[in-house]
Amino acid sequence: MILEPSVIVLYVDNLAISSQFYQDLFGIKPEETSPTFHSFKLSNGIGLGLKAKHAVEPALDKNGSGELAFTLDNRTEVDTLFVKWQEKGIDILVSPSAVSYGYTFLAQDPDGNRLRVVALAQPTVEYVEGFTVTGFSVRTQNSIEFDEKTAKLPELWQKFNSNNPAIDETVFGVYSDYESDVNGFYTVTAGVAGENEEEELKSIKIKSGNYLIFKGKGEMPKAIIDTWKRVWSYFTVDSLYKRCFMTDFEAYGNGDEVAVYIGIE
Repeated sequence: MILEPSVIVLYVDNLAISSQFYQDLFGIKPEETSPTFHSFKLSNGIGLGLKAKHAVEPALDKNGSGELAFTLDNRTEVDTLFVKWQEKGIDILVSPSAVSYGYTFLAQDPDGNRLRVVALAQPTVEYVEGFTVTGFSVRTQNSIEFDEKTAKLPELWQKFNSNNPAIDETVFGVYSDYESDVNGFYTVTAGVAGENEEEELKSIKIKSGNYLIFKGKGEMPKAIIDTWKRVWSYFTVDSLYKRCFMTDFEAYGNGDEVAVYIGIE
């Protein structure tokens, strides 16, 4: 097997400035954007990622300035390569482990640059019968949420949690009333399944149909952010499925587990 990197990740001080620099340099827009990560797909198939230094895990020391990512097909290949790298005496930072985006281990070269090997978690398709979720709602769009100064969702979830301090049922974050696509406005409802006639609450019907499910696990909100990154990455390349932009939803269970359901045509 010839091992070649699929993604090069640079750690940057100011994500907005660095992203604009590479947009101007390449003449293209990033395919994936989040508050801590932007990625570009280059014409030769290699991905270039920009990662905010404060969000890098494990935290950076004074060495190294980036990361090479090697994507493998499955966990077995990850474990096999891990053993080979150990035998070669390569410095291992993190042993193979399950993360929200798949299964990975992390090593470093003699200069401290990081080498990540990963088998990405694959989404599954499931038919969902329609049901109703009731809770607090807000109207927003991605460009608003990517800016910490204007983001509305943190306040929405803070309001929901303060009104439901000891909830022991599945919590949903429902995305509905899409204006157009990923660039338009949409409504987010944080709530639980069922009807409620309180004036301040809104009920939204999740449409029946097929959903593509992306599962994540870990500390919140990082786990849900990482899971949405996988969603955005999945739909920025040619895929078997297309989003219908009717209703999508997040389902939270067992504290550190989340599943994102994306409605597909």
